Amino acid sequence: MHDSTKVLPRLDAKIARDISLSATQKLMECNKASDIIGTYIVTILEQHSNVLLFPFSRTDIWGFVGKYENKVFSCINTSIPLEEQVFVAAHELYHIWFNGHEELILSKDIEGTEISGTQLNEQKANRFAAEFLVQATLLKAEITMFSIKPEKIGIKTVLQLANSFTVPYRSMVKRLFEIEIITRKQAIELLGQPEQFIDHWRQRLGYGLPHPTKKKKLGNLLDLAMQAFESDLITRDKLDYLLEMVGIEPNQLGLSADVEQYLFPPDGVKGNQEESE
Repeated sequence: MHDSTKVLPRLDAKIARDISLSATQKLMECNKASDIIGTYIVTILEQHSNVLLFPFSRTDIWGFVGKYENKVFSCINTSIPLEEQVFVAAHELYHIWFNGHEELILSKDIEGTEISGTQLNEQKANRFAAEFLVQATLLKAEITMFSIKPEKIGIKTVLQLANSFTVPYRSMVKRLFEIEIITRKQAIELLGQPEQFIDHWRQRLGYGLPHPTKKKKLGNLLDLAMQAFESDLITRDKLDYLLEMVGIEPNQLGLSADVEQYLFPPDGVKGNQEESE
């Protein structure tokens, strides 16, 4: 069984207040102080970094943030479920806005419990992500809309709320505890539920099981490749190679799949290349 007693937040009250204020300030800067963020978080991340989406085979790697030649890059592993991708994107924004250094984000960093050294920084990033994605006022409004009584909150209601905000089930439980909607006893009980039982409720409510999107995006590589092709700077063969890298079929961009074979095509030339005599 999940050791739920070790995954409740234990941040110092002053640190938690400071993070809440920082999240509120950033939401105002993004003009999202009154909106549920959800998957729009990736758009916000794109405004502050070059976003890479790639389905890594190792699902314990959730993402990373790094710099190259003064450019910030963030990467999200699309082999993890969408709601986890949303949470890690907000986690990465904390590192970009407040740390400014490289971070490899592992599943244990999101679900970890130690509050010391570098792990404290990850806990801060997690709390920021929760504050940014699940604003207290909006969460309370959703609870009112669903006519949820705090003492009656169970798996069903947690999943309803998690679905509204596009965040993981366990992240929603922690958020409800952080803003004192549920007690520690309730949180421990909800976090201790077996994953299979939670999945049964997901199916029952019609949400389906969490699944990876497997999406690929290498910054603005696709747009740049199309611009280069349309300007006769690269051949169709090279364009098809770049499309394959990001998992896009030519017909998805309005391109014909039937292409004549090139004979040793140089860049900057479309069509067949006559053999030199």
